[in-house]
Amino acid sequence: MKKEVIILFIILFFPTVVSSLSINEIHYDPEGSDNNKEFVELYYDSWENLTNYIVRDSTSEDVLILAKLNTSSNYALIVEDGFNTLGINVTIYTIGATIGNNLNNGKDIVIIKNSSGTILDQVNYTNFPQVSSGFSLERLTINKNSTDNANFNQSLTQEGTPGRINPLTDNIEPNLTLIYPENNSFLNTQNINFTFTTIDNSNNLNCTFSLNNIFQINNRTTLNNTLTTFTINNINESKYNYNITCLDSQLNSNTKQRTFTIDTTKPNLTNLEETLTINSANINFNTNENSNFSSFFNNSTLTNENFSKNHSILFENLQDNTFYNHNITYCDQSNNCNLIQENFTTLSIIVSSSSSGEGSGSNSNSNDKITKEVESKIEKEISNNPSKLQDQELINNENLEPPLITGTPTIEIKPDFKIGMSISAGILVLGLSLFNLLGLFKK
Repeated sequence: MKKEVIILFIILFFPTVVSSLSINEIHYDPEGSDNNKEFVELYYDSWENLTNYIVRDSTSEDVLILAKLNTSSNYALIVEDGFNTLGINVTIYTIGATIGNNLNNGKDIVIIKNSSGTILDQVNYTNFPQVSSGFSLERLTINKNSTDNANFNQSLTQEGTPGRINPLTDNIEPNLTLIYPENNSFLNTQNINFTFTTIDNSNNLNCTFSLNNIFQINNRTTLNNTLTTFTINNINESKYNYNITCLDSQLNSNTKQRTFTIDTTKPNLTNLEETLTINSANINFNTNENSNFSSFFNNSTLTNENFSKNHSILFENLQDNTFYNHNITYCDQSNNCNLIQENFTTLSIIVSSSSSGEGSGSNSNSNDKITKEVESKIEKEISNNPSKLQDQELINNENLEPPLITGTPTIEIKPDFKIGMSISAGILVLGLSLFNLLGLFKK
């Protein structure tokens, strides 16, 4: 209350004149201790000697003492004893240990008077935008009134811009890039390092992290254009969305969101079925979740990278009546993998006879029963101009003793067709080869 009375007294009893001198920047809340760090920056259209001018806050005042001269600059700086002026090339004035009675954070007034006590400019920042610790209060436009709180804003950089032009108003949001996890990704770990970068004209930004819209982490000193990581451990298996929001020094914000799924459980294989022929095998199986697979067979690997619950593998150009091994590795979208070892035996080529020896002529239509696989093979091999050969003629050419086969069935086939035959368990298994329309039986 006492300060408010004093401020009112100053405004009423110290006349203000039109002056080219303006309070351009006030640094009242340096990072850490305020000692030797506070400053007031002044701007004038042309250089003026401000020796013996007065600066005051709401409770006390100080006389300016020239410490450094630069008549070519439009800026002058009022600093405390011990202020680091390295690299600041403007006229500098000192006032002792503190400016006024040490500038208050958030609520105070700064007044500049000439040596006669006339107020040249004043800024009462009690109702101005509150700046974050380490940032200064900067004027946006020189020719606007010092009482206009919309004409002052927080500096773009920490420690302000002493002796330099104030940047224009920053209304651009930070450039935020989420790096990991990727959007719609599947992960097989419960400990995740969420990484991102943000680019802005502020040195530090305030970035927060939320998982499923529940706040998790706040980092008030996220470095500009630097890879940043938020680590969350022991996340349960489920689908999640995460948000990262970054605010710059002017409270411009940017938010990005991604979705990911945690799955640490291996998929299961179900309903494996085999469809076998004499020269192929079709393997069909299901998985309980979307998976891809690879199959190792005959020293080669067949890969299907498509994710599905229904899968099929076709092996072709196989040998008849042959035992085969193969491995199937199937992995879900989080790369949890499982392995199954399988085997199968291709079908045999079989021709059976209902009787053998003499007295079987009446059964000539049933002597040769060809399996469906052989019939299908023969049908595919028939040419447009087939040759007609009789089994009995082929037997005579080979000098085989009848009645190995009785009857005279006619089969239309291509000249290069082959059928393998042998004796197995009392059943006649025939092997037939035709070359240039001449057939040879093989025992």
